[in-house]
Amino acid sequence: MMQENALISIVTSQSISGVKDNVRLDTRGKFAIRDGKAYIIYKESEMTGYDDTTTTIKISDDCVTVKRNGDYRSTMKYKEGEMNLCSLQTPYGEMAVAIRTDALGYRFTPNGGRLSMGYVLDADNRNAIKNEMDLIVKTDETVSETALELSETVVKQLVERDVDGVRESIPREFRNTERSGE
Repeated sequence: MMQENALISIVTSQSISGVKDNVRLDTRGKFAIRDGKAYIIYKESEMTGYDDTTTTIKISDDCVTVKRNGDYRSTMKYKEGEMNLCSLQTPYGEMAVAIRTDALGYRFTPNGGRLSMGYVLDADNRNAIKNEMDLIVKTDETVSETALELSETVVKQLVERDVDGVRESIPREFRNTERSGE
């Protein structure tokens, strides 16, 4: 069983009849690469309209599958240049949707990665919704290393500037020894 080990940031942009709406979700979740496939699992929030729902994203072979379980169940498949049909359960009821994927790109390593997609949802052959999604995953190890590097950089900058006499309160290993002659 996978443990919660990642920070997941998802930015989606929807355009309906020229009106654009952006939504950002930052959440904790699970990330793993198994047998050449990347898996991202997270709980939806009230903000996305899918509270009490868990989303699993599987990325493999130039195909992305998004499966939702809970109050709102669905399985959506995205493959660049293809149209796929699916049934979505939403807070407003169930509806059949065609998904045409126009762009799909991803790169993942054991430390995380990025998924970007552009696609069109069409529920009634009249009101197509243009969507763009950018998802970034950082494992806890990556987030910790980045935070440590950032804090070390900030401390070194403070020491170099000797902001408010802070130099003496900073541990020696972070001090700029060339400047101080120590």
